[in-house]
Amino acid sequence: MGMVKLNVDAAFCNVNGNAGIGGIYRDHEGTCLGGFRHSVAVISSARHTELLALILGLQLAISHGFVPLVVESDCQVLVQVVPNQTLDYSDLGFLLYDLQELLQSVSSAQLNFVRRQANSVAHKLAQEAKLAMFSSNFFSCTSSKYGGEHKS
Repeated sequence: MGMVKLNVDAAFCNVNGNAGIGGIYRDHEGTCLGGFRHSVAVISSARHTELLALILGLQLAISHGFVPLVVESDCQVLVQVVPNQTLDYSDLGFLLYDLQELLQSVSSAQLNFVRRQANSVAHKLAQEAKLAMFSSNFFSCTSSKYGGEHKS
């Protein structure tokens, strides 16, 4: 398998705290390999939700052998902070450290910023997860609903 691209996104409601995360995996030809959506019950912020989306996306990529890997997120703040190796004492510093460790464990993994328009499928999955209850729902792409036909 060639390079795999993972797009992740998060959806967070400031009013009730509901949140969802989602991601989509595509091969080097753009064919959908799979994806995930997960509802998050207790969350502190949009940044917290974005971190969880990146961490779950990387964990699933590792468990499914989706490497080498390029990860894309529309959360520019996190994409800029993650390469920084200094200790983060914020309330989310432990998650940032976990994310850095996961990225290092996947040889040649890259984390890039993309605009929301290029992240629409992951955005849709995160929105669906925010509105319903999904528990780490990984799926294989067998229809064009999330970006193309793929044989399981």
